[in-house]
Amino acid sequence: MNLHFFFFILDYNEVTIGVHYYKKTILLNDKEIDLELWDTAGLEKYKAVVKDYFRRADGVLLVYDTTRLATFMKLSNWLSELRKLNEEATVLIVGSKADLHEQNQVSQRTVEIYARDEGLDFCETSAKNNENVDKVFKNLALKVLERKKISPSCKGGLVSKSVQTESSLQSIILFEEDFGSNPKKKKKRCC
Repeated sequence: MNLHFFFFILDYNEVTIGVHYYKKTILLNDKEIDLELWDTAGLEKYKAVVKDYFRRADGVLLVYDTTRLATFMKLSNWLSELRKLNEEATVLIVGSKADLHEQNQVSQRTVEIYARDEGLDFCETSAKNNENVDKVFKNLALKVLERKKISPSCKGGLVSKSVQTESSLQSIILFEEDFGSNPKKKKKRCC
């Protein structure tokens, strides 16, 4: 995944249809880490598809739209579904469209309380203003690596602290509730 998709060509009216795949290399502790990102639709009709990705995910971003309360209200259902399918996945709650303060329907305090009660971290982002977008992916990757006890190796790969063998970060799901925050120029990939 190229982060410029989220930084520059965001169309708030476009919704994910099905699943989009991206590959992104990020720098953590001066080491390159490859991430596989699956952007899945939050619409109810795609729930069966999303479940398959939930089962395989190392990390999940549950994204809600700060300007639409209904998207936040659905988080607990999706989190419950995820935890039934994959107790090990690292989860972060992400509020999108943080730049639209005047249209905000979900207070930051409300989400902080919810995240704390669920034992999760929370961050608000603005793809339009490039606010916290890179930080969210780096934080999720670090948390996944910490959970798996894996650290970046000096050769740029991943090394397990416990067995000292190369490994890879398998997949992170960018899960968006049913709101438009996807770029126009996405590559589609069949499963």
